[in-house]
Amino acid sequence: MVQFGQAGLKPSQIKKVVNTMKTSNITDVTAKQCADVLIEHRKQHRGKEFYGFIKHFQDKTLVDSDRYFVVDLSDDGYPRNIFWADGRSRDVYTNFIDVLVFDVVTSPFSPPEKSDFVYAL
Repeated sequence: MVQFGQAGLKPSQIKKVVNTMKTSNITDVTAKQCADVLIEHRKQHRGKEFYGFIKHFQDKTLVDSDRYFVVDLSDDGYPRNIFWADGRSRDVYTNFIDVLVFDVVTSPFSPPEKSDFVYAL
């Protein structure tokens, strides 16, 4: 179940897959049971999955000393906001003082609104 969850399947989809693959003498799995397994797995690995992200940016900083990144954590310790800029972007900013920010949280199925783009010129 955990591997299906990591692949991006929702608990209801995992339930269908598991129930299709099981033998007839085993009781059906519910979506709630799948969700509980995924939640417990996330609790056990809390913070560990984020280690790879931090390590990646630390390694990139060794190559590009002007690279900058900062992580804002929520009260429960999960990343809330992540900001990074490579050395080239920071250099361009010092020359032109322009910033273009994209909201990547919006739904991929809806067209972007004008308010999704923030211009600081």
